[in-house]
Amino acid sequence: MNVTVNGKPMDLPEGLTIEGLLQRLSVRREYTAVALNREVTPKASYAATVLREGDKIEIVRPMRQIRVRLDAKTRLYYFGARFFINGESVTVRHPRLLRELADRREAEASRLAPIMGLISEWHRAGYLHYMKKKQDG
Repeated sequence: MNVTVNGKPMDLPEGLTIEGLLQRLSVRREYTAVALNREVTPKASYAATVLREGDKIEIVRPMRQIRVRLDAKTRLYYFGARFFINGESVTVRHPRLLRELADRREAEASRLAPIMGLISEWHRAGYLHYMKKKQDG
């Protein structure tokens, strides 16, 4: 079965679960979050969530000391739960989080955790960048 993992195509055996994928990739589950088709999957569901043909999986690491900043050329607008970024349109389940990013042009990555699958896609597209947080003092 063909899926996309962190933007790269992969051919995987039928019936593979998220848990099985993490094992196959030697990824420690306690240090990651997994978004399946842009929705964060609870760790308790990894063993029961079977991957399907065409799924898009994002495996992300903790980002406590990271900020997300929109690229200077990126335009992010919104109307209700619908967002428009550089000519593309997307609807999200957590619009408040993206509104904050649109209004301030940057946000703490940890606050965006429920939509990290989408944020990772936008990072790969060059729409935004990850930055280390500045230390106080």
